[in-house]
Amino acid sequence: MFEFERVATPEDAGVNSQVVMDFLKMLDENGVENHSIVIIKDGKIALEKYTAPYAANYAHSMFSTSKSLISTAIGFLIDEGKVTLDTPILDIFPEYAEYKKDKRFERITVKALLTMHSGKKCSFIRHMARGDYAEFFLKSKFKKEATFVYSNDDVYMLSKAVVKLSGENVVDYLMPRLFEPLGIEKPFWEKTLQNVEAGSTGLYLKSMDLAKICYCYVNHGAYGDKQVIPKEWAEIAGKYYVKVPKYYGLTKDYGYFFWGDPHGGYRTDGMFMQLGMVFPNDNAVVVITDCSNREKEVTNYVWDYFPRAFREEGDGSGFAELKARVERDVKFEVPAGKRSAYEKELATKTLRLTKLGFVARGFQIYGHPQSMMPMAIKAAFPRIPWGNFNDFKFKFDKDSCTLTWTEDKDVNTVECGMDGNWREGEMTLATFKFKTLSYAYWKDEKTLCLQIRPIETPGYKNLTFTFNGGRFKLYTESNPAFDDWTVGHMDEVDNTPEWISSIEHWAVGVLLKCTHPTFGGKIK
Repeated sequence: MFEFERVATPEDAGVNSQVVMDFLKMLDENGVENHSIVIIKDGKIALEKYTAPYAANYAHSMFSTSKSLISTAIGFLIDEGKVTLDTPILDIFPEYAEYKKDKRFERITVKALLTMHSGKKCSFIRHMARGDYAEFFLKSKFKKEATFVYSNDDVYMLSKAVVKLSGENVVDYLMPRLFEPLGIEKPFWEKTLQNVEAGSTGLYLKSMDLAKICYCYVNHGAYGDKQVIPKEWAEIAGKYYVKVPKYYGLTKDYGYFFWGDPHGGYRTDGMFMQLGMVFPNDNAVVVITDCSNREKEVTNYVWDYFPRAFREEGDGSGFAELKARVERDVKFEVPAGKRSAYEKELATKTLRLTKLGFVARGFQIYGHPQSMMPMAIKAAFPRIPWGNFNDFKFKFDKDSCTLTWTEDKDVNTVECGMDGNWREGEMTLATFKFKTLSYAYWKDEKTLCLQIRPIETPGYKNLTFTFNGGRFKLYTESNPAFDDWTVGHMDEVDNTPEWISSIEHWAVGVLLKCTHPTFGGKIK
């Protein structure tokens, strides 16, 4: 199987070390938590860097980068003669024949969906756990004129089309066609209650896996000397077919679930800055995984460094600093402290929240209850737990403690290192399993701090328990922060008239401003 060549310095692959180092500094200056960056040029790995605790062996949630894999699956179906760009979507789903009476569906073809031209928007407060999501799409209100409207629903319809036309789930369909030829282990992709991949989000890939897929696109669909993605599709999927509104800011053009870039290339782009950038004119790809709510602003800065890093010849003067940065970033200090005598008291107790407050209950009504998963991440799930986390139990041993809690129908237990080291574990939410890295330490005799990090997502949850007799308080802090995410994404996915939108913005704004993440409870 073809493998990328690893070179000693970025300059050996034609990449300027100083420009790359300046790019990393820019991320630092803008408060971006960078998890990985992979740069491949001319089939050579110029840089593969991870920031601990993120590492090469962990998959990372791709969010909307998932869309480009649905595009790739459609490319295979077209190549196999199972569908065309001009196929009306209702021709794929005879079970929804009743909707053919509506002439608007004549214009909703495979191509219309690939270019976000169904004319439908989705609301950020509605998720896929309620009923047949395809039927919800068909019953929705559409604009009279088909213009570009960024909609996760368009992607889901094509995800379901892949399942319908192939007789397999999307991942199973892509395994022999894409993943296995690239040496990619079977990835996890979140599914709806109808057992269909969410499509618009929910795919988890390792950074190098995404780099391989992007490399196929820059190499006309080939991986080494093996044709993987159909050549014609690899050459047309990233071309610019439609214009997008100024609101989106990052680009003026859109292809088949790929965004056009100002330098002549294109990219697949996911929430919190998950980027797979293709540079056809430079025979290069750049993959970045981050955690940032400033994704639009910071992504605009990317063009100051790429493709400049490929076009300005480097003299190697920046390599020493870049190498030191890579070596520094693989280290992560986990806090540890003195143990508390209060551990014995907690060992046989259950901590139950009795005061969730207005905000927690409000979010539960909206389908976003308090969770061990950061809410900004969980809001993108096609399935969402309906119950708040509760009923915390601790068990302490020499070097760690285990935390058990309930969340909706799930009961989870994770081990937290108390000796200055992470512990790897697993938790389940709404049937989805996530690897966790967790630690705990006593801030003082009656204050216990924990961090639970679902390592395959860009987020983590900090919990601080303060004990006082038979009661406790729980303070929670999430990264990414839900209020920042909401402000940055409501306009993009809102599906309401302007006057209703204003009321909804006001209501959610009040809810967020009233947020007080300290909850009360009893120790029993």
